[in-house]
Amino acid sequence: MKNPFLLAAAALIGVASLAGAARAATPIEFHGSLCVPATPADASKLTYTQFGVHNTASTAANVVCPITINGVTSAQFSITAYDRSTISDVVCSVFGTGSDGNITLSASLSTNSSAGPPFTRTTGFFSLAASKTAHLQCAIPAFQSGSGFSHLTSYRLMPP
Repeated sequence: MKNPFLLAAAALIGVASLAGAARAATPIEFHGSLCVPATPADASKLTYTQFGVHNTASTAANVVCPITINGVTSAQFSITAYDRSTISDVVCSVFGTGSDGNITLSASLSTNSSAGPPFTRTTGFFSLAASKTAHLQCAIPAFQSGSGFSHLTSYRLMPP
């Protein structure tokens, strides 16, 4: 006769394995309010709201945003931003770094448009096997009278 406890344990392990696999493929979303000024001069240009981080100054502001990779070995990166400037775009670069601090990957994302709804831009897939940490660096355009503030609302790490 089969042991019912062993059967139940095997079923539970199977369900847990499936749940873990599904969880690993779930995009990891980061709010723009996690971003910090890239330099002390950028700090006075930035405001944080439910829309993330936005630039209230008359010159571009730069931010650095953490990305938690937690063992993800391959992923796409994505940003969602409001680009309200007719002069320049919200431009972000994602960087992966190894334990030694050397850059192991980089990719750029740009809104390429202005004064519209929030734009989402996504990279292709990258290997993160050599990366121990990752971060995003973004330039947010200056406030433009009549158009409003540009925002970095959110960014994502999207495993396959």
